[in-house]
Amino acid sequence: MLKFLLRCLLVLFLVSTAMVTSTALGGSQPKPNVGIDSSIKRLAAREIDEDSLVAMVRFLSTKNSFGELRSRFVLREDDLKEVADSLCVRLERYTGGTAHRFPFTFEEKRFSPNDSTYTSENLVVRVPGTGRIDGLFIVSGHYDAIAHRTPGWQDDWQHMPAPGADDNGTGVATIMELARIIEPNTLPFDVLFVLFSAEELGRLGSEDFVANYDLYIGEDIIADITVDMIGYNGKGERGCALFSDYESGWLADWLEEISISEFPGFDFEIFKPSLGNSDHASFWDAGYNAVCFVEPGDEFGITYYPYYHTVQDTMGWIDFSQVKMVAQTIRDFFISVGNDTIPDYSILRSDIFLQRGDYPTSRKVFAEGDTLSLKVMVRNKSIAMSDVPPSIRLNVEVSNQNGTRTIYDGDIEPPSPLKATEVLIPLDLERSDAGENVVTARISIDGIDNDPSNNTSSMHFKVGSTSVEPVVLSNSMVPNPVTCPIKDASFCINLSSEVDLMLEIFTMEGESVGTAFIGNRWGVELGPGQSCFKIGDIIKDMPELSSGIYPYRLVLYRNGTVIERLNGKFAVLR
Repeated sequence: MLKFLLRCLLVLFLVSTAMVTSTALGGSQPKPNVGIDSSIKRLAAREIDEDSLVAMVRFLSTKNSFGELRSRFVLREDDLKEVADSLCVRLERYTGGTAHRFPFTFEEKRFSPNDSTYTSENLVVRVPGTGRIDGLFIVSGHYDAIAHRTPGWQDDWQHMPAPGADDNGTGVATIMELARIIEPNTLPFDVLFVLFSAEELGRLGSEDFVANYDLYIGEDIIADITVDMIGYNGKGERGCALFSDYESGWLADWLEEISISEFPGFDFEIFKPSLGNSDHASFWDAGYNAVCFVEPGDEFGITYYPYYHTVQDTMGWIDFSQVKMVAQTIRDFFISVGNDTIPDYSILRSDIFLQRGDYPTSRKVFAEGDTLSLKVMVRNKSIAMSDVPPSIRLNVEVSNQNGTRTIYDGDIEPPSPLKATEVLIPLDLERSDAGENVVTARISIDGIDNDPSNNTSSMHFKVGSTSVEPVVLSNSMVPNPVTCPIKDASFCINLSSEVDLMLEIFTMEGESVGTAFIGNRWGVELGPGQSCFKIGDIIKDMPELSSGIYPYRLVLYRNGTVIERLNGKFAVLR
């Protein structure tokens, strides 16, 4: 009964807080009409300061001048609140706005034996733009940390540190530096800087923020840029990875273009589709565009950083020049967007992709008789709209060895600034589509002068001449949810042909907890049909898993070559 009353009081507090902050965070206040050229020039003149990045990470990871390590673990509420207090003061000093604190509660069972209820806060400040276009950009990252990969830490987290210098001190430092240099009434849209808590326990803060977004703010989100763990240079050359889904590919392409232009030697890699192991995935789940900057990693985007989630995650491992380059890329992206005052209707590289049912597919090989759909997005890659709406015609063709056929030809609605008009085209694969196919989408525009360099985009796919059965017919963890010790559970897979495969299991934070290699290549028999393998037999050092959701990835090999990658997940219930 007491817990029920506490929850009721919290709901009333949240509602009252939202009512008070809706005006402060809302976009209804009049904004001065500042010239776009002069305001962008002001931003371009403000540089990312590497010393400021260093100072912020030092504050986040250490408690005093003696270098005593800090803990930002979310269950240590007083310690994290001390950090949050300082971040709010700094945000207000940097932006001239009001930093709002949105509390949320959660129950924790993994680290708290008494199933205690905890409270933490998301920190939000809004920097108003010129009001040229509606909607806002979100720049976000989490300010909590964890060190559970350190032996003994899980049993003594109340006393052991969790400095999180890289994860995610580097992301918070980047966000704070952007908040420092982006002045009010500079960009054509408002920017919302958001620092999430409890990301390390499964994106709890960002999930609460997105779930209550209409209550807190309620305006259109143009996109979210998440920054999470960008400081370790594991490849030996400076760079970053950018996680994206298909719908957000336009933003990933644009950021890559900016980065390559600014830093020609910077190693920039886009993963699409990618891991949903940070706060960007909460925006994906709600249907918003979002991307996430992370440091360079392996072929799956997993970090090389050996001190990830340990007490050794300290400043000495961070390449602050790399952090600065990421921050500079985001800054220059905003400059590019804000300075583009002429409508630019385009089809970007990522604005054309295939879907099976309602979901994009990464497959490029299909069978005769398959029913797909092609999504084409015609985008206004600018903040401007012409006074007289232009006439835009979209033409889409499929070409192969048998000739070319038109699958769409018609006028479309001109998209609004930084928006896209979507066209979904049925695509039934026929015998005449056998072999290699090229889909070409192009727009023709009458009524305005438009840059033709980005009016055409294409993609490739292949169709087998006869029906092709997929290699993996089904796969699952048995039982699901896993209620027994994980080593006694089994991974089952049904194959149509002989392959070798790698199975890798992750936590929701993206930490690999076990890898298995199965197939004749590794001396483990695997052929067509249903096969089941006990986890304890194929992953010798598999740790016990607590309750939660665990993603896994399958990589299929034939003759040593990767032929397909698949994702799955299972639950553990204790």
